[in-house]
Amino acid sequence: MDLDNDGIPDILSGSWPGRLYFFKGLGKGKFAGKQPIKDSARKDIKIERASTVFAADWNGDGKLDLLIGDVRGHVHLILNDGSASNYAFGKPQMVKADGKPIQASGGDSHPIAVDWDSDGRVDLLLGCGDGSVLFYKNIGTAKEPKLAQSQTLVAAGKAAGAKIAPGMRAKICAVDWNGDGRLDLLVGDFCMYEAKIDVPENQRKAVAKAREQQKEIEKKLNELRKTYRAALDGPSKKETPAEIAVRKKKLREIAEQYEDFEPNFERALARLAKLSRLAKAGVEEKKEIVILRRELNAIEKKYVEIMEALLPYETAPFDEPAEKSKARREKMRGYNTQLFPLRVEAALLAEITRPYDSNQMAGSVWLYLRQDATTPKAQRRR
Repeated sequence: MDLDNDGIPDILSGSWPGRLYFFKGLGKGKFAGKQPIKDSARKDIKIERASTVFAADWNGDGKLDLLIGDVRGHVHLILNDGSASNYAFGKPQMVKADGKPIQASGGDSHPIAVDWDSDGRVDLLLGCGDGSVLFYKNIGTAKEPKLAQSQTLVAAGKAAGAKIAPGMRAKICAVDWNGDGRLDLLVGDFCMYEAKIDVPENQRKAVAKAREQQKEIEKKLNELRKTYRAALDGPSKKETPAEIAVRKKKLREIAEQYEDFEPNFERALARLAKLSRLAKAGVEEKKEIVILRRELNAIEKKYVEIMEALLPYETAPFDEPAEKSKARREKMRGYNTQLFPLRVEAALLAEITRPYDSNQMAGSVWLYLRQDATTPKAQRRR
């Protein structure tokens, strides 16, 4: 899509923290670095976590608007109040069908706007967390869309099975794949399946040892969880709606300050796990391991800082003497302090055992060719 109307295709992306990003096309397959998409007030657009974004002229005024999906399964519309070349996005509004807010089954909504039934009016297709794809027919007009109840184009997937099959978290693209003049569907997904995997003889001792260590870590984690749940199990003071709103607002504000923490942590941890698994690490790999260990130590300090900042706002105040509440908070702090190193250790062990576990993950792309006016039939494309 060409968001800034300069004749060069651009890229839009959602993100796990929820912000939307614009990668300006420079031509010849090159793109500029990411820039947050801002609204008319020059604030970053961020509605909910696990955002997806699709640009389309929703109301037929010749300007690209934004359709946004989120982890809760809702669909949001932000109209372009500016021009085709100088966009200015207004306030988000919930998209409704048959008069009710759209809710994707299983959350993780991925909306796209296309004229699916070729009647000259833009319709809505929705990828859902359960793997299904829904069609919402526009029974309004090209300038004032109104969506009917959903029709299922693709059934819900399977969470697990003995073979790779259509799974969860459907992400969709509508395209005339076979040139017959009708839109078909490409659907990306995620699934778990049972695989028959033998551990190579030279890896068996290491894998068996790692699995035993995983059991010990899981025991420690279970004990920590019990301690944390016990710390939460206390009499809460009754809060007014206004007090709850203030506390939750503060919680969101603090969480947003640290929203880059988890992706950075996962990146450093995944890289360290892969390097640590090398039988013979070279000089450069050993240097990188040292750097990553230092980075994770710094991240651990940041993690404790984050948890400490969030702690006063995660739960309502306890209705008990101050000494008891203080003891509860200390137990929660202890949980957060001990959790981080266990997560690191568990990730390193998982890198050893995961390739030899029967539970495997697969990400597939399925092609659904149109069979009639609205119904597609599946073919898998790896």
